[in-house]
Amino acid sequence: MPRFVPRLGRLLAALAVAGLMGFLAARLPTPWLLVEPGLAVPVPVQVVRPPGTRPVVTTPFWLVTVAARPARLGDAWTVLRDPGRSLVTARALGGGSLDEVMAAQRAALAASKEAAAAAAAELMGVEPGAVAGFPLPPAIAGPSGGLAMGLAAVDALAPGDLAGGRRVGATGTLSPDGRVGPVEGVEQKWRAAAMAGLDVLFVPARGPGPAPGSAPMVVRVPSLAAAVAWLCQQGGQGPPCD
Repeated sequence: MPRFVPRLGRLLAALAVAGLMGFLAARLPTPWLLVEPGLAVPVPVQVVRPPGTRPVVTTPFWLVTVAARPARLGDAWTVLRDPGRSLVTARALGGGSLDEVMAAQRAALAASKEAAAAAAAELMGVEPGAVAGFPLPPAIAGPSGGLAMGLAAVDALAPGDLAGGRRVGATGTLSPDGRVGPVEGVEQKWRAAAMAGLDVLFVPARGPGPAPGSAPMVVRVPSLAAAVAWLCQQGGQGPPCD
């Protein structure tokens, strides 16, 4: 027995060291980013109205996002347990580091705002300058809010209730001619929409998406015009539906 005690002590010490190393390793940074459900915010639209005023119009259209942070080794287990989270490389989001990703995403948002204003103006048959901007919170970035901003702009430019009393979310890039493009993180954005209590989520016609039959209702659309047409068929009101 006296000779066994030192061996037991060394074994326990080795296990303690191994456990500590595993604990620390789980917190080591990796070249990946952890992506999870982010914010869902209503889209405000600043419109130009005679005689030169620029009121900000609150709309029932919501922009949904993902949140990203530097991943650690332990996040691999988190992703396995939670389908609402995933790991992506920083380069997949436009940069080599989180700072570079944010810079790229802010530039993409600026371009997306311009495209959304142009697409909405073309659909409504008004001058592109009719939409002065989208004063979103500083935390919002990226190109995937184009469809949400386009819908909000159409709603703000016309009297009536395009959403038909619904709280409508959307994700998808938007070109100036109104085409909707695919985006990353649709599953996480659907979860953000669900947590915000939205009724409908428009997503790109092409690309992955959440399983059908879940709330909020998922509607795939190829264009801004198709999303507007769907809303009109579901009780939306206003000039776009006339």
